[in-house]
Amino acid sequence: MFVDVTLKDLIDLNVFDGMKLIAGEKGLSRKISSCGILDYELDRSLKDRYIHSNFQEHQFALTTFLYAKDEEYLINDAIKYLVNKKASGLAIKNVYRLTIHDSVLRYAESMDFPIFLIDSTMYFENIIISIKDSIELLGNLHYGQTKIDTILYKSLDPDHIRQHALQLNPSLKNNYFIIYFYVQGHLDNQQFFKIQTSFKNSKLNSPSNSLFRYNNGFLLLYSNDFIDSHDQDILFKEIVQTLLEPNIKFAIGVSDLHYRIEEIKQAMHEAFYAALLHHLGNSELLKYKEIGTFKTIFPFAQTEPMQRFSKHYLNPLRDFDAENTLLLFDTLTQFIMCNGNLHELSKKLSLHENTLRYRLDRVAQLTGLNFKKPEHYEQLSLAVKIHICSELLSEFGVV
Repeated sequence: MFVDVTLKDLIDLNVFDGMKLIAGEKGLSRKISSCGILDYELDRSLKDRYIHSNFQEHQFALTTFLYAKDEEYLINDAIKYLVNKKASGLAIKNVYRLTIHDSVLRYAESMDFPIFLIDSTMYFENIIISIKDSIELLGNLHYGQTKIDTILYKSLDPDHIRQHALQLNPSLKNNYFIIYFYVQGHLDNQQFFKIQTSFKNSKLNSPSNSLFRYNNGFLLLYSNDFIDSHDQDILFKEIVQTLLEPNIKFAIGVSDLHYRIEEIKQAMHEAFYAALLHHLGNSELLKYKEIGTFKTIFPFAQTEPMQRFSKHYLNPLRDFDAENTLLLFDTLTQFIMCNGNLHELSKKLSLHENTLRYRLDRVAQLTGLNFKKPEHYEQLSLAVKIHICSELLSEFGVV
């Protein structure tokens, strides 16, 4: 599958380790689709025997400049030739110790054309295979992300959802769940490929299971002919131990167990919602079935009526906090996340309960809602949870 991959993408994957960039740094955003060896194309002794069609747009060239060892001016011709072909760049294994003149480097710099020097211990065959494999890996990442976006955001009937799900994994079984690992920070491709290697080397790796990078994290689609709900906790622990990287902080959400492939969109949302909320907690993971009323709020949190309701009660607190130091908005938010348990809130914030009561009384004055009244607490809770869901979805990239 075609996907735009740049030289910078491959550098980030350490594909170019052992190469030194000597010109054209601004051209690292050039696309690369393949890699080839520049050999006879500019050898004047072969003249018209070969047409100049061997190098294509976005192709990366490797060379020793064998044909230029007695005519170093041909190096400059080669750079111009590759620039004209809109090649990605050039890597030189300078085994003949040719002089790369400053005029060549200045020209490459002016054309944003990257030139690398290759370490003498590196072999062209290994470089070509590494570039090819890395482009394929990045293409697979892009395919998974695009396919998941299609399932989530396109208006599809159940038959088409099933079709796209089976394109993600043709061996997907009817018993499945999804675990989403949401990174609290940044997950680069190199880190994901390390996680993917752990997956491939584990017993989780089977035709019916798939690992996909998605947004700033990754999801495991786990399926089988039969999944015993009573053994799920053991299975979850095994998955987490296999895929977690010690230096990366994850929030982990688990969907419900599903029995129809057509429900995969729902399963994805469940795992995402649980992971986003787990971002706020301290447990090892969070199951969708444990998120309570957030199940209902997440899908509608960013709609205009929900936003209007939430802001009606919370904006006065924000305005008050802008001019005072009582932190009413944060206090109310934490109070709701503690399920209205004042004693638990006191321990969490290390504040006396009387201090918290005073703040919540001020909340009542500003909102007209008294947290001690169940019907008022319900409205405060809804307003806060709408805000939390909206903020988490925006952070996740859903606006």
